[in-house]
Amino acid sequence: LERQITATIQGNSISAPSGASSGKVVESKDVDKYSIPSGYDPSFIHPGWTCSSPSRSTSKSAKLIFVHVFKTAGSTFRTFFHSYGEKCGRGVSTIIQCSDLTIESLESPNPDDYWKPDCQIKKALSREKEIIVKREKLTRGHLQKHADIVIGHLPVGIHENWIDDNSGEQVVPQYVAFFREPIVKFVSGRLFVHQKKRWTFDEAVKSISVDIRSRFKAGNYYNGYKKYLSTPHQKEDAKKYKQSEEEWVRLIMRNIVDMHVIVGLVENMGESVGLIQSIIDTDEELTDDFKGLVNPNVSGSIVQNQSKLSSSKIVATLKEDKEVWNMLNEILKYEFEVYDFAVQVHKLQVKEMKKLHGKRYSFSSS
Repeated sequence: LERQITATIQGNSISAPSGASSGKVVESKDVDKYSIPSGYDPSFIHPGWTCSSPSRSTSKSAKLIFVHVFKTAGSTFRTFFHSYGEKCGRGVSTIIQCSDLTIESLESPNPDDYWKPDCQIKKALSREKEIIVKREKLTRGHLQKHADIVIGHLPVGIHENWIDDNSGEQVVPQYVAFFREPIVKFVSGRLFVHQKKRWTFDEAVKSISVDIRSRFKAGNYYNGYKKYLSTPHQKEDAKKYKQSEEEWVRLIMRNIVDMHVIVGLVENMGESVGLIQSIIDTDEELTDDFKGLVNPNVSGSIVQNQSKLSSSKIVATLKEDKEVWNMLNEILKYEFEVYDFAVQVHKLQVKEMKKLHGKRYSFSSS
């Protein structure tokens, strides 16, 4: 059950943070249930924006949709994209509470119908660089009129029936999603959910250990990607046909490939950020802004939601209890399968980016 805790990616090797793992690489055998198709194209051209020329794009109806998976650096990118919109004249909408978007909302012929159950616009920036919305119910009409970039807790598939008001065409979506080493992601999530309790380090370790034991005893597997990387239609079918965890994993993997999702890795922020810059800052006008995403300690960094407690130190402490550690690996085994697959896709995408652009869009972490 013991798995490697991924910290950094160096070429084709994956290394672990000190104290977190034995260093032995254990690949998930279940990943082979769905492999990357031989014809997969890891290159990206949409939306092909440059900051100083807002009209320049590979498609007039191209949109960037950043699916903010819980605890995968999404809050940092929310701040970044609003700053990008202000500098480059792009409409940016931050969406919350929308991961459970209903089919009825998605298919409604009326673009002014509110998206249910409770999708909200937290903040929206117009192309004229003005804040036009703060905390308002979301409609497809809003997206059609104002949004070039959408970021938030929302599912893939939201582009269905989305017609761009400017071009009158169906939007061309470029989805982006970040992935994170499952154990650190899980611990970070527990710390965030319970942050109001102001745990001490020992209290955090104890409470998370209790949670792990409870989940293991109940057979409650954790896969935090399901609500984000599946469409409303797929969720409905999964519920109807009582889809197994293994089937969920295969579905998510297929969506990553079929929807041509740009795969970012928290553990490889430099090249992940490079993938994004290569399609929205093609002339490299905002390189310093992108560097601020990669190196959180530099002046001007916009990294958000950093916990006062170290997730990696808590992980190392949890590992000292072999029983809890094995339980944790078991309840996260499906997240590991998704993550392992995402790493493979990410490597292909980065390799292709370097083939096309050399070192133009690569950043190193300090």
